[in-house]
Amino acid sequence: MPVMDGFGFLDALLRYRTSSDPVERAMSSVRVEGCTGNAVDEIREGFMRRGAVGVMTKPVHRETIVAAVLRAVKSAERHGASAASMAKRDGKSYSATGGPSAAPAVAAALSDGAVRVMHVSSAGLTGAAVLRGHAAAVSCVTFHGDAPGALLSAGADSTVRAWDLRSRAAVFRAALPGPCAAIAARGHLIAAAADTDVVFLDDRKPTAPLGSYTETHAEPVTCVALGGPSGAHAITGSEDGMVALFDTSIATEDDALMSVLPMPGRQHVRACGFFGAGDGGAWGVSATSDLVLWSLASADVVASFPDLPGACRRAGLACDTLLGCHFDAASGALTCAGSAHDSGAVAVMNVRRDAAEPVGQLAAAPPSGHSDSVRCIDWIAAAAAGGGAAAGAGALSGCVTGGEDGRVCLWGSGFAPAGGASAAAAAPAFVVDAVTPSDAGAHRKGKSSLRGKLAARAAAARRR
Repeated sequence: MPVMDGFGFLDALLRYRTSSDPVERAMSSVRVEGCTGNAVDEIREGFMRRGAVGVMTKPVHRETIVAAVLRAVKSAERHGASAASMAKRDGKSYSATGGPSAAPAVAAALSDGAVRVMHVSSAGLTGAAVLRGHAAAVSCVTFHGDAPGALLSAGADSTVRAWDLRSRAAVFRAALPGPCAAIAARGHLIAAAADTDVVFLDDRKPTAPLGSYTETHAEPVTCVALGGPSGAHAITGSEDGMVALFDTSIATEDDALMSVLPMPGRQHVRACGFFGAGDGGAWGVSATSDLVLWSLASADVVASFPDLPGACRRAGLACDTLLGCHFDAASGALTCAGSAHDSGAVAVMNVRRDAAEPVGQLAAAPPSGHSDSVRCIDWIAAAAAGGGAAAGAGALSGCVTGGEDGRVCLWGSGFAPAGGASAAAAAPAFVVDAVTPSDAGAHRKGKSSLRGKLAARAAAARRR
């Protein structure tokens, strides 16, 4: 459209959600399908992050439009056609381990702005709490230690909230300069990605920000992590194709910026984090599913894998998009996971400096597993998952996933390995439990009532 493109239109709808004008609030509940002639993951991610429920690729045929209308009608029927349940269709689920008690937990952010917390045990997922307070869709959650306020959430309403899981009340609410796409916490420090800024808070005085980085990134920040060799580093990734490393102990942004790590071709950065002994390395995943590893000491690229999904497909595993990586300090293993478009399968890879080896996949036929693309994954300990170490994957033995079908699945130990059906039969992956987080109670076969995009934000452990 002249003057306003599709992203601008969706941004306007997001602003209408908190408007005092009832007409604007009503407009914000419109179900939107994106339409583009550029069918790359970066464009799709941009639409979905802003609340679109799907993306059509030009040329658009009549049957495609009819199918989109039918999906909208069925969704309205499923939700009782209420404005509240249809208004925040960009609701996302985010897996999170290491909750505020001995038992790990999973936090799922729902399409109506609520957060559902479920306990993880060998028996599966059990409902613990539904937390309400956000005025718009929640886009990121993370656990933060074991004190009151152990769960943090943030989203499109430009606020960060800390929740006491015992009282189910918000411990604090902090305002941000824009919608939040990612959040991280370490010690008392909280980092929130708000549009193109990174805002820092102290959980003891959260209403008075410690400061913010406003100049480094020219496009929205998509991911943030805290850690590094000294424990005082922050790493950020952005749609501008840059991964930036900061020393958060230094007050001014120019002095705090230690290095800028460009993605190949300045591609949109989907996820980033630390890895290696003492968090001495950084990893970044691009919108086109390239994986790059850097040394933080030299800021040099130590490994680059431009087509991991292709390697998985050649090994017989379904994979189109990388979700992110997990570093296990005990085993020294860096594991990467990727999902397949329109499939519930998750490919798992072991990553070394010289190679990235497809290990196997998580897959189970519905209703046990996912029926649509998986958008988030996080790993859990063997004791919680109810199994031993997974073959070929270091000490990682279980995980939780969320998908576009609106389901959260808890997986036990074992991957269906690369190499054909016979190998898969010998060591199958299995689902411990699968639930729809918007249901009143956790169960295995409940129908999905959430059909939005799901995306990953790895959670902090109980104590880092």
